[in-house]
Amino acid sequence: MTGFGAAEGETAQGTLRIEIRTVNHRFFNLAPKLPSELLPLETELRERLRRDFDRGHIAVHARWLGSENIGTRLRVDLAHAQQVSECLHELQSALGLGGELDLALVARQPDVLVRTTVVSAPPEWVEIEPIVAAASAACREMRKREGDVLAGDILARLAQLAAAADEIATLAPARLLRERDRLRTAVRLLLDGQSVDDARVAQELAVAADRLDSGSWRRRWAGRSIPSDPRPTTPASHST
Repeated sequence: MTGFGAAEGETAQGTLRIEIRTVNHRFFNLAPKLPSELLPLETELRERLRRDFDRGHIAVHARWLGSENIGTRLRVDLAHAQQVSECLHELQSALGLGGELDLALVARQPDVLVRTTVVSAPPEWVEIEPIVAAASAACREMRKREGDVLAGDILARLAQLAAAADEIATLAPARLLRERDRLRTAVRLLLDGQSVDDARVAQELAVAADRLDSGSWRRRWAGRSIPSDPRPTTPASHST
């Protein structure tokens, strides 16, 4: 059954958003798309989601919010900035240029401000698990709403079938009588006024009755009770 759920939460590394999408599948099939920092936690993620989904294609997308530069920091290359400043002053003096060499001009030069990678401890599962649980709960709630709609539609269709079966049961005897009268009339026309052999008519009527009989499938239908809820009787946390 299709479903979608999302949740956000704070971790030591920043704000994390997790989205879970599910579609029907014969087996449990997890398709995670995780930031590199969360890759070591894929096993914990798989086991956690198995508690909520016994089967289905489960697509999980996790991303950091407002942190395109997470894992990096900006720093000043002072040696390079000093060299840039000296070169600019040398250029100004050599060309006899006026004006002041300010901070903005130096900072705009390439490689004065550089971004470096920060090596930090990987996130702990204890920080990620509540976000996964919230996203999973939202996804299962959506699946439940969809299941309720489908169940209502199935029950309505079953009720229509039951009503049609009752109507057929009511009309069946009259149809057999009409068939008897039609057969007698046809025989009289063929015999051109001669007497009709009622025993022969009854025999042919029995054949027609067997052909027109709807009792067998109506008996099978009557033997089946219509459930109040046609969904599988599995735990709510493991709905399919």
